[in-house]
Amino acid sequence: MDKMTENTNQLGMNIRKMRQKYHMTQQDLADCLLIDRTAVSRWESGNSMPDLLHMKHLAECFHISIDQLLGDEKPVPAARTVNFEYESVLIAGMCTASFFLGWLGIISSLVLLFEIHRRNQSGFLYLLAGAVFLNSIVICLND
Repeated sequence: MDKMTENTNQLGMNIRKMRQKYHMTQQDLADCLLIDRTAVSRWESGNSMPDLLHMKHLAECFHISIDQLLGDEKPVPAARTVNFEYESVLIAGMCTASFFLGWLGIISSLVLLFEIHRRNQSGFLYLLAGAVFLNSIVICLND
């Protein structure tokens, strides 16, 4: 038996197995694919193979990949599931923390500016306090 015949037979067995798993008759599957029942019978018996478009529809119908339909037993990596509730709580917490840190920066830089002014100091400390103040405002505005 050549490789092509072997692959055709394997595909036919997989189609039959999946059809039976979903409790479908050959006619049910044919109706789903908008083809004649005899085509499904020929596939399952290994006398012919479905074309690529029909393989795609078969895989979708059975909720498997084309590779799995062809008999590739390698597991398909699962798609990443996203827990939106957890992520939204995490994002809300980060935004809240950023908001409070921004206001803390504004208040602390104003206290620093007031203290620098009270001690009659100037130059670099004013520049530093002003930069912290402006950065904190930007943080608050972005929230």
